[in-house]
Amino acid sequence: MRINIWPIKPHIIKLNRADDRRFFGEWCGLTFIAIVALALAVALNIFTPLGNIFFDGVQRMRVQAPNNKIIIVAIDDRSLSQLGGWPLPRNLYARFLQELADTGNYPKAIGFDILMIDPTIHDLEFARQISRHKSVLPAELHFDEKKGEVVVSSPPLTIAKSTATISHVNVSFDEDGFIRGSNLMESGIPHFSVAMSGRQDLINNHGDHYSRFSLIRPEIGFTTISISDALQKNYPLSIFKDAYVLVGSTAPSLGDHYPSIYAGRQKSGTPGVLFQASLLNDLLQNSLITQATPWVQFCVYAAGLLTILVSILLLAPSTEIILTLSVAISALLASIFLLLKLNYWLDPMPLVVAVLVVKPIWAWRRMNMVILFMRERAKEMQLIEMVPQKTQHEHYLVQDAVLQYSSILDKAILMAKNRLDSFEKIINELPEAMFVLDAGGKLLLVNKRFRSLFPKEYFRNDVTIDVLLHHLGCSLKYLEGLLSLPPGEKYLHLKGVDGLTKEYMVHRVEIHFEPSNSLAIIMFVEVTQLLQFQAQRDRTLQLLSHDMRTPVASILTLCRKIVAHNSLHEEGSKYLLDISSHSRRLLSMMDDFILSIWADESKYALSTVLFEALLDQAIYEVRDLAQERQMTIRVDERDAGIFVQTQTRLMERVLINLLVNAIRHGRPATEIVVRISLGGTDHKLQMLRCEFTNIVDQPHDLTQVETEHKGFGLGTNFIDRVIIRHHGQIERHFPVDPGGFAKITLQLPVSH
Repeated sequence: MRINIWPIKPHIIKLNRADDRRFFGEWCGLTFIAIVALALAVALNIFTPLGNIFFDGVQRMRVQAPNNKIIIVAIDDRSLSQLGGWPLPRNLYARFLQELADTGNYPKAIGFDILMIDPTIHDLEFARQISRHKSVLPAELHFDEKKGEVVVSSPPLTIAKSTATISHVNVSFDEDGFIRGSNLMESGIPHFSVAMSGRQDLINNHGDHYSRFSLIRPEIGFTTISISDALQKNYPLSIFKDAYVLVGSTAPSLGDHYPSIYAGRQKSGTPGVLFQASLLNDLLQNSLITQATPWVQFCVYAAGLLTILVSILLLAPSTEIILTLSVAISALLASIFLLLKLNYWLDPMPLVVAVLVVKPIWAWRRMNMVILFMRERAKEMQLIEMVPQKTQHEHYLVQDAVLQYSSILDKAILMAKNRLDSFEKIINELPEAMFVLDAGGKLLLVNKRFRSLFPKEYFRNDVTIDVLLHHLGCSLKYLEGLLSLPPGEKYLHLKGVDGLTKEYMVHRVEIHFEPSNSLAIIMFVEVTQLLQFQAQRDRTLQLLSHDMRTPVASILTLCRKIVAHNSLHEEGSKYLLDISSHSRRLLSMMDDFILSIWADESKYALSTVLFEALLDQAIYEVRDLAQERQMTIRVDERDAGIFVQTQTRLMERVLINLLVNAIRHGRPATEIVVRISLGGTDHKLQMLRCEFTNIVDQPHDLTQVETEHKGFGLGTNFIDRVIIRHHGQIERHFPVDPGGFAKITLQLPVSH
């Protein structure tokens, strides 16, 4: 039974790994740079030329009907040839104005898109006739570099006094030389078309800001009458009544033609009067194009760009590219809709260019990070030598690092799969029953030994952990709290398929891969025989410590009574002493055996005792042996009253062994010095220091101490084991030459 061991769970961005933090840091850096660059692009109008091209394309899609009340009286080449060439005498304009007034065909406004700066002999007559109409005449505006200001050149005073409004006819050239708009007011003078329309309110709304307008298609055009035809009355004058009449040049020879979206720089251009008429048309139809302010542009562009940048951080690549294309296309469509339906111009090019720049940069960086990631992981897995190297006879279709490292990744995945298979095989072949759970308690893997605890039909279909644990007589909650249970509660009585009940100790091992992902390995270790051995050991200890000691002690008591009554002859007394000696030896061996078992306990039952008391008892036990070798034991207590936590019998036996070894291997008739003091600190715990010093005659014999004393191992191994279990230390320093000093230093933690 095998289930995916490495489940992938969707989650919010976490910055646990160094790669995650680096990824997020680079994303923040790119976002900051992109927003700053976007702000500069909007402030400096960097992408306005591209926007103008898009604007022109949308404008060509617009089909706008001209106002039929706008009439252009054209000064064309035919009129120039018939009326005597340029400039036309102003009395001709006066005659046209007089005929309109005399017949009562007054236009709403009549404007001359002709500069009349210089005085002529016909000015008085022209002024008299122009005063009869709502007339508009242009003034010339030019910048005087010496004065540093705009100089206004108006028509002669005679004409200016008779004119209703003096205006300017300036149009604004964009960076590409095309005309797409104009300022509604310059230097306090309204634009020619504004004065014609009478829409002074627009100046209050728009101020002197640049405003775009829709240029009427040349093939549609406005009602146009040649001035020669107008003077010759080839058209009824009534068509001029209540109309907006613009008198201006359309003759290419006069040069009043400018580049436009319908007539580029290489063609003859569009007559200036057509620009004025188009602007007037937008003013009359209230369809003047409002241009988004830089702040509005920046906010809209920043919102779109942040949407794409956030999608980079959160979405999958396939979803992200769809969203990116949607944002770019939506920007274009929204701009078209705003321009055609709402006469509002929001240039989409900064956002589109930002997307086209940011997306490849991030894609390149992401690819670079993937390559770097694969390179680092390949080094960690010792696969870097697997990068395919091009030989002399091989030609790769694409020399790409991604393709090369993808080959490494394939090998790494195969290696991981093999390791996973090996892990499953190892788990399956282990002799102990075990299974694996994920962080959510879902069963991932069970081994063959664990399956043997259940009937075969349990694993024919998918089985849950709850069903298995119910059969075992425990629960998932029990397994989750297993680490905090005392040892006595980790045993389970399980009845196998063979009908036999066996004892199992349950172990739980947790393997953490990251804070939210871990595995739990639950092992059932059969301890039936171990518990049986433990019971036998306990019975043996009881036998040695109580049952067998009683008859031996009784033998020794009888021997003492017989000796006290002197009821035996000399040879019988000798046998009685041998019986007593062997009995004591038997009791000593039984004590040694019990102590050796206690020394192997995993945890001692400690009690707080005065160390000097333990030492006095040990000295008392070895006094006869010391007297026999004419040796004395001197205790030097530099620090008195030191308490330690020990297993009293074991520590007593350690001190006895150390003193016995010092007496047996020391020089007769010498002194054994035992110094007791408080030493340094070990892991911030104050330590008792006890030194045993004496003179030895045969240093080489000290290395044979363990092998010379047979029995149950109560030699140096016993001493070391007991000292270590008390969290202490022991050091031995033996002399090289006879007559040197041997020193054994014992350190134990002090009890407070």
